[in-house]
Amino acid sequence: MSLQRLPELLEFYGNQVMFLVGGDLVRNGPDIEKNCDLFRKLVENS
Repeated sequence: MSLQRLPELLEFYGNQVMFLVGGDLVRNGPDIEKNCDLFRKLVENS
């Protein structure tokens, strides 16, 4: 799962879903905290 697909997946599955996040958190760079913040923002804004 890529972070860029979060809005699409949230629209399809709704907000009662759990995402398994793995490799894409490090694919965007080595700063895990920054990448987790991006994940949170994508979820909140979808």
